[in-house]
Amino acid sequence: MLIPLDAIQHIAWGKDAEGVNLKDKDMLEFIALNIEEGKPHCVMTFKSPLKATLFMGIKRSYSKVAIRADEAARFRRYVEGKMNPI
Repeated sequence: MLIPLDAIQHIAWGKDAEGVNLKDKDMLEFIALNIEEGKPHCVMTFKSPLKATLFMGIKRSYSKVAIRADEAARFRRYVEGKMNPI
């Protein structure tokens, strides 16, 4: 899934992201559940649904994505830096 920065309406970080319902059918998860605790570092809400290509080429639209990054602080700095350039 490619996420254009201008498609993002809101980003919840930390505790706000951890409290989001991951069972929402409009949410795509990028979390390796088999090796990590299943809480996201951030949840991005889109202005309108974006298409993702899933396993076996299945295409589906999602309005939110939950992400757990290897380096959460670095990921947040990168995203916020791109969203709010100086």
